[in-house]
Formats: sequence, C-alpha cells, structure tokens
Amino acid sequence: MAANVRVPVQFIVPEYDNIWRGDLEALSHVAEMFTAAPFVDVGVQRMVGHSAELHTLARAFYMKILAFVEECVVYRVNRSSL
Repeated sequence: MAANVRVPVQFIVPEYDNIWRGDLEALSHVAEMFTAAPFVDVGVQRMVGHSAELHTLARAFYMKILAFVEECVVYRVNRSSL
C-alpha cells in the first residue's frame, strides 16, 4: 500500500522505542516503500520513549510535525503554480 501513497509522508520514531527501529537502515527501508510520494521525511525524536506525544519533549515532537506541515503547504502552493 505504501507504494500507492501520493502525498508527502513523515515518519518519526522515538529514540527509546521498543516497537520501532530507529537505525538508519530501518528508516531508509521505510522511506523507500513510499515510491509515489513527492517526498518522505523519516527521523528520530531524540530522548523519548514510546508515545512521544505524551513525553516531556512532546512540544519538540509537535514542532517537527508542524514544520513538516509547513513544507507540505509550500510544496502544494509551488506545485500548483507550475
């Protein structure tokens, strides 16, 4: 299904998660699955465990998400002006 996704993708893994792997190899594999997406951002939220959105660093986590949203908005505006 990932190969059919045609919108930007962001995948953030908590550094100390026991469910998701956050090493470069695993993150690269995730990114490579989204072949139709215009761009894919994968990364690690440092210093947090599972449920980063509930951690004391949740604000940093959400700021990454909001920055990605801003990039998506700019991408859409620029794409429609071509």
